[in-house]
Amino acid sequence: MNIRIKYSNGFNNPILLSILILGFIEPAAVAQQAELVGGIWHIIHIFFLADRYLSLLIIIVFTIQYLHRFLNSFLIILLLYLSWIVLANVFSGNGISTIKLFVRIFSLYLLLSVYMEIGHFAAITGAFRFWLELFFGINLLTQLIYPTGCYFDDRGWTMWFLGNRNTFIYTYFLLLFFATINELMKSSIPRFRYYVLVILLLFSLLKSQSVTSSIAMIIITGLILLGRNTKFSKYRLTIYAFLVSSAISFALITSGVNTRVSNLIETYLQRNADFTGRAGIWKHALIDLQGNMLKGLGWSEISVEWDWQVFQCHNMYLDILYVGGFILLLLFVGLTFLALKKLDKRKATISDNLFSFFMIGYSIVFLMEARRDDISYIVLLMMLYYSDKILRKPKVFVLNSSENH
Repeated sequence: MNIRIKYSNGFNNPILLSILILGFIEPAAVAQQAELVGGIWHIIHIFFLADRYLSLLIIIVFTIQYLHRFLNSFLIILLLYLSWIVLANVFSGNGISTIKLFVRIFSLYLLLSVYMEIGHFAAITGAFRFWLELFFGINLLTQLIYPTGCYFDDRGWTMWFLGNRNTFIYTYFLLLFFATINELMKSSIPRFRYYVLVILLLFSLLKSQSVTSSIAMIIITGLILLGRNTKFSKYRLTIYAFLVSSAISFALITSGVNTRVSNLIETYLQRNADFTGRAGIWKHALIDLQGNMLKGLGWSEISVEWDWQVFQCHNMYLDILYVGGFILLLLFVGLTFLALKKLDKRKATISDNLFSFFMIGYSIVFLMEARRDDISYIVLLMMLYYSDKILRKPKVFVLNSSENH
């Protein structure tokens, strides 16, 4: 017995899709200011929460009976990954926050699965691009009006609309990804609007003086503009990028920076040799992890000897190890590998090139940054897992029930 569902008046509606997506990409300033200031910010934060849970309700009600249709190895590993984060945080006081992250990512997976299965990738890219461009525009405006920051968080860190300068890159990567795919689905040559966006993204990062993010963005945009039509094994290239990234991370975290490298950093990057305090964070994180390498310590504070709190390791691999131990790190590697396998033994396409370039960009960012509640990398993995459906035309979605006649 076949159940045929045609999304002509429901999920095909671009306004509904935009509303569903909005709740998943709340700007950092909204939640932070709601907690620090209250007032109108608290009202806006409630709006985003209401939208998120309304989206969750709509998505689950519509898709839960067809969950078996979306069940695959990627979803199983993803659920294990998120479940272990929750379990690792039960005793650290962050159980509620991680449950919210679990629900947020799982419901977003269901939403993306529906649209990818029926081939409406253009609708997804358009909706994400609309909101992310809007938020980027507001963030850039706050940078120009308030060069030294438009507010401070409870640690005294400088913030703009999208948070601290080191976290801009996660939103910017996601925006550039959806904008690039959206452009190339319409034409083989991006429009003038796209090039303006790329220039403004680079300008914003350079203005923020976030060195790692700027380098990653320059490399990605260069690869996109110059190498999107190249044909070689993107699977191997991306694997090598992550291997190099993890090897460099291991060397820096365990051995520190030698004198020659230190001189290069100070001369060409205009940064001190301890990477703006990161070396101290790595050292104390390793001390905290002694005796907890297998299960990790959850979203707990790193015991640095400073006047402010540190809640992330400024290296993605170490941070995953800190949060959930080798178990979580293994699940993270498995999730990444399952998605990357989509690039293996397949004819090179423009979309494959773009996925590879953005994965390489993340391998660079992971060296110096980590954000525990970020969903941009998981979203990219979801898209990569469904990448064979990107250029497929919209169709009637056929779901097979347990009874076949």
